Amino acid sequence: YRLEANDLDNDSTLRYFFDSEASEARNENGVIIKQSEYDYMQAFDLNANDGLIRVVKILDRERIESIKIGVIVEDIAAISGKQTATAFLNVIILDENDNNPKFEKPFYRRAIMENSQIGTNILNVIATDADKNKSVTYELDGPEEILNFLHLDAVSGEILVQEKIDHEVFEWLNFTVRARDSGFPQRSSLADVHVQILDENDNQPYFITEFQNLSIY
Repeated sequence: YRLEANDLDNDSTLRYFFDSEASEARNENGVIIKQSEYDYMQAFDLNANDGLIRVVKILDRERIESIKIGVIVEDIAAISGKQTATAFLNVIILDENDNNPKFEKPFYRRAIMENSQIGTNILNVIATDADKNKSVTYELDGPEEILNFLHLDAVSGEILVQEKIDHEVFEWLNFTVRARDSGFPQRSSLADVHVQILDENDNQPYFITEFQNLSIY
């Protein structure tokens, strides 16, 4: 942005300056961020002669979303004391989808009994997104023979038993959950899930030897 000011005097010489003490920044929740916490004024350069303001450092919208920059114009040719005017420039930092969704845990481990009823809750996975568009959806990734036992709610992240599981066939169900955001370009992250299938005493004993006629003398 270029600041512009006028002075009615013919021999005026105008110079532009930031007023850091009058400036303030807020995050997306409207909370004021102190410059001691995040020096956002260092992200801007002001040409004192022509009033041109440039961005010279990267700004992080996840830390600040709006900045009210105090600016001063001074006539340095004044002969009767300091002659200044003040104003504010409001800057809105637009969001860029530059953060992957983040799971609460890098991996999940649970245990359920074999033959658990269909609809039994295994676990809930939750991922959050620091970007402005916080909508996250979930999907399963893994061998089809394992995923057939599972149902995932794509919105809530709840994983349920879809088919009864036999411990004698699968002692573990190992798979991955992917969280996708709704930004553009879309970003995603993965979390591994390990579900142990606990044994239930649901099998009759059986002989493993073949019986035959025996003679005893």
